Amino acid sequence: MYREQQHIFDDVMYAKKQKPEKSIYLFITGGADTSKTFTLMLLIQTLFHFYNRHHTSDPSKNNALLMAYT
Repeated sequence: MYREQQHIFDDVMYAKKQKPEKSIYLFITGGADTSKTFTLMLLIQTLFHFYNRHHTSDPSKNNALLMAYT
């Protein structure tokens, strides 16, 4: 299952680095104990760090909507 998680993470981060202003819609599904929550929390933390490093970005414009993540 690790490879699928790595592909999701890499795809999202590649898209954000190419066009940080673009929205990303992500739907992660799977059975129990497939680390969906872990993958999502890792993405959220990494994206927070990504935007905090870019001082040119306006924090009021960086919005996130997270629904039913568990």
